[in-house]
Amino acid sequence: EIERRLDGAVPSVAGSRLAGLPKRIGADEVQRLLDACDRSTANGRRDFAIVALFARLGVRIGAAAELLLDDIHWRAGEITVRGKGDSQRLPLPYLVGEAIADYLRDGRPAGVETRAVFLTVLPPARPMCRTAFAWVVVRVAKRAGIGHVNAHRLRHTLASEMLAGGA
Repeated sequence: EIERRLDGAVPSVAGSRLAGLPKRIGADEVQRLLDACDRSTANGRRDFAIVALFARLGVRIGAAAELLLDDIHWRAGEITVRGKGDSQRLPLPYLVGEAIADYLRDGRPAGVETRAVFLTVLPPARPMCRTAFAWVVVRVAKRAGIGHVNAHRLRHTLASEMLAGGA
């Protein structure tokens, strides 16, 4: 009943929905990342807390960059994470809480007025930008000898582990 051909209006078949996902890394490689942070230095304590935040909570870089001291609810064992237009209150895993507390106690520069959790190492101390968070993971991965790993890959690794565990 239609005189024109409609085959040009039909979209092509999409590729695999999972084709663009980053490859996950193994639990042993995640541990090597954490072990590659020299926790005897302020810089290493900060990097350990950042890697733990990505690897154990799966937060996005933007959420880590926006994390404030007031977002950590120590008594409740929870953390508020903001990103993509909303905020969520998540359980604070022991490793992440201990890493952040260690950094705040013995790594974060004193006397800084900002409420941002993670600060630059070089003076003047200021909140880290998103790019700095990305470079922390890349540097630690290089030090651990596991090739190119970024924060999103750690997020995907955690999600894969959760799905494999029945989540």
